[in-house]
Parts: sequence; structure tokens; C-alpha cells
Amino acid sequence: AGSGVVGFAVALRRVADTTEGSTDDKADRITDRKIRVLSIERQASLASRCARNAALNGLGDRVTVWRGDVNDVVGAAETRASEGKEKEKEETRAVLAPWLRTCDAVVVNPPYYELDSKRAVGTQPRETERRDAHYETTATLLDFARAAEALLSPEEDDKANGGEQTKTPPPTAHFVYPADRA
Repeated sequence: AGSGVVGFAVALRRVADTTEGSTDDKADRITDRKIRVLSIERQASLASRCARNAALNGLGDRVTVWRGDVNDVVGAAETRASEGKEKEKEETRAVLAPWLRTCDAVVVNPPYYELDSKRAVGTQPRETERRDAHYETTATLLDFARAAEALLSPEEDDKANGGEQTKTPPPTAHFVYPADRA
């Protein structure tokens, strides 16, 4: 989540209604349905900053900031709790349960560099906040992809809808990430 800018851009979007109509009345078919955003941030200082920025920008009702690790998203989606951390896992599940398998889109902005990356220019930042934001200290790109999968709603099967084509776009994950690392 960082400071929240990527999530805020998503929260400010207006959603096009899928009702029938010509393209001429497309503007009339725009709805004010608010997009809800879950921002996940592992670092306490950045989670606090993100929540404050959401409130200051009038997005407090659209943006939920959860302080936790991206790996916990996958753990919350699983039914088992690890030994000795059952209470913590239950609290995590309680926060994430409304979001699991319900999101139409997930935007992910993970750290760009592997921890021991030769690609990163210069020395690693001394400040933990910057280092953890730029380097994969606790999670890899694959971990972020697994978390996105746990949050995305299942794609609707046209057969389940009587074979009719739906107008709802399939759930998608969008990554803010250097192409040469993907």
C-alpha cells in the first residue's frame, strides 16, 4: 500500500453500469457506485500514513487499510491455523474474510528488487522503511500473485448462466512491476 496512491486512484474511479443502451447515453449509464479498496501494508508507519492519507483525501469510507503481510492473505484463505498463532490467524481471517474471493480486480505494487539483487543500482537504503518497500524482504512476486488469486472472485462460467454471455469482465490482477522482472 505504501502511501496509498495506487489504491486511491482505483478508489476514485467510477464504474460503468452494465445496463443496456446505446453508446450515446453512455454518460447517463455511469453509476456512482463506490469502489471499495483494501490496502495491505506490512510496515506500521506506512499503514498509518496510508490510512491518514485516505481520510485526508475523503476516501476513508472507500479505503480499508490492513496492516499485515501479503503472505497472511493466502494463510487466511486456507482453513488451517499454524501452531501457537491461532488467535492471530483468527483475527487476520476476521479482517480479510469479507475480501477473500470477492474482488473484481486486484492491483499489486510489490517491491521491485530481490533482496540480493545485482540489478539494483547503488547500496540498499539504510532506513528499514525504504529498504522493505524496494526489496523483497518477506515476500516474492509469486507470493503477491498468490495473494491476488486468494482475493479475486472466481470467474463466472457462462454455462452456469444458461449459456448466455455475461457483460461482466472477468476478474483481473494488475501488477505495477518492471517488465524485465516478470
